[in-house]
Amino acid sequence: MFLRLFLLFVSVVALETLLLVQIHAGIGLLGTVALILLTGALAAVLVKREGLRTMRTLQTQTLSGTTPSIPLVEGVLILVAAAVLLTPGLMTDACGFALLIPSVRRRAAVLAIARFKASMAKKAQDLRDRVATASGVRQPEVIDVEFERVPK
Repeated sequence: MFLRLFLLFVSVVALETLLLVQIHAGIGLLGTVALILLTGALAAVLVKREGLRTMRTLQTQTLSGTTPSIPLVEGVLILVAAAVLLTPGLMTDACGFALLIPSVRRRAAVLAIARFKASMAKKAQDLRDRVATASGVRQPEVIDVEFERVPK
């Protein structure tokens, strides 16, 4: 796991640096700095707007008595987007801005929730299997049959 994260961070930084060097070669130092500042300002405005929108949705669903699972995950995704947008570079900015698009963020939240549920179901089944094995109790086998009544 550590090696994967290390490789991810190193490759992202290397690619971002290469991209910034290419942009610098194309539009110059002032243009590159202006682009970085522009994306930062735009990110601040969008993160605030989407965060407040998600907070209102969370409050509305909580007050109506429904479970606000999607707005909660969307709030986490907005925090991830803000963190990614703080990282200098245009690739990470593209990923961060994508998470600020409501339809993309909603889809990502739904997928994250589905993946979490599947993971928890698997862990629960594994735990049941270990408990059954440790206690010596086997789960009954299910036999699917069809029957027909025979008159006497």
